[in-house]
Amino acid sequence: MRVLVTGHQGYIGSVLVPLLLEAKHEVIGLDSGLFRDCVIGQEYGQITTIFKDIRDVTSDDLAEVYAIIHLAGMSFHGGDLDARLTYDVNYNGTLQLASLAKFTGVRRFITLSTYDGAPVPDYIRSGDDLFRKAPELAEHFIGRFLEEDISRLASAEFAPSFLRCNSIYGFSPHIRLDLPVNQIIASAVTTGEAYVPIFNEAFHPGTHVQDVAGAILGVLQAPQQLVYRKWYSLSNVGGPIEPDAFAEILKEAVPGCSVIFVESDATRKTSPSPYDRLSEDLPYFRPNWSIREGIEQLIEAFAAYRLQASDIQAGRFNRRMYMLRLIREGKVDTSLRWFDASNRRGPFSQAPGQRSTPATNRLSF
Repeated sequence: MRVLVTGHQGYIGSVLVPLLLEAKHEVIGLDSGLFRDCVIGQEYGQITTIFKDIRDVTSDDLAEVYAIIHLAGMSFHGGDLDARLTYDVNYNGTLQLASLAKFTGVRRFITLSTYDGAPVPDYIRSGDDLFRKAPELAEHFIGRFLEEDISRLASAEFAPSFLRCNSIYGFSPHIRLDLPVNQIIASAVTTGEAYVPIFNEAFHPGTHVQDVAGAILGVLQAPQQLVYRKWYSLSNVGGPIEPDAFAEILKEAVPGCSVIFVESDATRKTSPSPYDRLSEDLPYFRPNWSIREGIEQLIEAFAAYRLQASDIQAGRFNRRMYMLRLIREGKVDTSLRWFDASNRRGPFSQAPGQRSTPATNRLSF
C-alpha cells in the first residue's frame, strides 16, 4: 500500500521506513528537515520525499495515499521556546492533517503520542482548555485530546489508530541523546559515569525503538476493524527494572563504569501491563528487545561511529539544544520554520484546524 510517513527523518521514522520497505509498502516521506543533519550511521536508501512542515500540507501532497503514519511534531519543550508552539504544531497541525486526510480519501491514520493514561484534571475538558488554562501540562495530556478529536473524524472510510509511547531507547540513524537510556549509555561510554533517574525505587527504561516501529507496522497491517479508533500502550513494554539490576547490566557492558542514582519526580510511572491489547489485536507483533540487548546495541553503535563527549556537548543529538542553535544561527524562525522555505507561512494558528497566520498576528484563545 502507499504509505506517507510524516517525520520520516526523525528518531522513530528512520527506523520505521526500512521496515515498511521490507514489507513491500510504497513509502513517501514528509519532513521539514529540521534534523536532517543529526545523523549517526547509515540511513536507508532514497524514497520519495516531500520537504514541508505539517502545518503546510495540502490535498495534493496526500494524493493516492492509503495510510498516514504521523510521527512529526515537537518532541522537546522549554521556557526559552514559545509555549504556543506545542499548540500550533502538535495539536493544530495534527488535527489539520487528520481532517485533510479524511477529505482526501486516506483510509488509515496512525499517530503516536506521549500520553501515558494519567487522569486529566477536571477543569480541563478540551484541547483548547488545556492550552488556555494549563499550558504547562500540554506535554502530558495533548495526546489524550488528540485521540478524542481525531476519533470524531472516524468513519467507515477513515480509520484512526493511536499509539501511546512516552519513553523510547535504542539505536537509530537519527539518534537522540536526550532520551534517558540513550543519554545514560552515551555518558557511560564517553565519560565513564552514568546518572540513572529512579522513580518509586525503580528505573523505567521505556520501549526499544525497533519494537515501537514493529508495533506501528503491526497496526498498519492489522485488519481495519481490529484497530479502528483504538489506542495501544507502548510505554515501558519491558517493564521497570530494579536499580541494582540495571547498574549490574551497565557495569558488565561498560567495565569500570560508575553508576550514580538520582531521585526523579519527572520520570512518570507507566502501566504495569502495557501490551495486553497488542497481544490480543496484533497477533503478528511481539516485543523483541530487552534492556540488556538495547544497551549492548547502543554501545556497539557508539563504538562503531566513535561517539565522543564533544558530540554530546555540541547538542547535535539533543533536539531542543539543536533547535535553539538553528534559531540562533538565523536558519529557523521562532515558529520553527526555515527562513528560506519557498512555502513558508506565518508562525501561529488562531484556532484548531485553521492554517497559520502572519507573524504580526497574535495568538489568542
